[in-house]
Amino acid sequence: MSTPRSLLRRVSNRLPRFRVPTSGRRCIFKFVTSSAEIRIISFKHQWFYRYRLHCTRSRCSPDPLHAFLESLFEHCPNHIFEASAFRCSRCKLPLGTLPSHTTDHEIITLARTSLGYTNFKSAHENLQKYFLDHDTGTLAAEVPLWMEQGDVPGYEQHFATAESLTGHIDILRFNPVRESGAIEVWDYKPGARKERFAATQVFLYAYMLSVRTGIPIGRFSCGYFDEEDAYTFEPAGVGMPDFGGWSGKRG
Repeated sequence: MSTPRSLLRRVSNRLPRFRVPTSGRRCIFKFVTSSAEIRIISFKHQWFYRYRLHCTRSRCSPDPLHAFLESLFEHCPNHIFEASAFRCSRCKLPLGTLPSHTTDHEIITLARTSLGYTNFKSAHENLQKYFLDHDTGTLAAEVPLWMEQGDVPGYEQHFATAESLTGHIDILRFNPVRESGAIEVWDYKPGARKERFAATQVFLYAYMLSVRTGIPIGRFSCGYFDEEDAYTFEPAGVGMPDFGGWSGKRG
């Protein structure tokens, strides 16, 4: 069984630097700058996603992460998202690890207090904007991620497809003051305690972000949450889900 750590060791020196001219056209819907602190760009990735970055906090994050987050405003390969149906949210597969459950976590408190924020039609977007405005650890929301066949050795073997994998992180957090120094990958899941496959989704987000930035998977932590519950786990050492025989990529 391959682990993220063993796969990523083989990937780190193989990735070409991403450039838009060699990676297809851009399909930006609109661009907005809402303040000096938060930059926004809307991508049409089959649906419209507003990527938001807190610029000041991002500059305090690890250099490769900051560089990647900034690069998305100019170098996001939107054609990949438009063409691929292989999305993390569709990966209804068991992960092989049991997340830790808690009802006492700061992210739950933030989610509860965000309920009073109703500037947008989408509950997800209200929560994301509230986190960016009020949580000093939140770097970005709706972070686009992708992984292509050439990014990982044995990609088609592992994923049972040559199609590119895509997704968007709901909440990306990092607090340099914290002892752990972990880069936190979070997904907001109303009714979190009923979720069966959310851990697989956030694991794949962390894996792709590790591939894109070159940051070791051991620097990441993963979780999903709502206003009542939070579930967390460490992605390092977790085995890649078994995609063999799975036919859910287009359903």
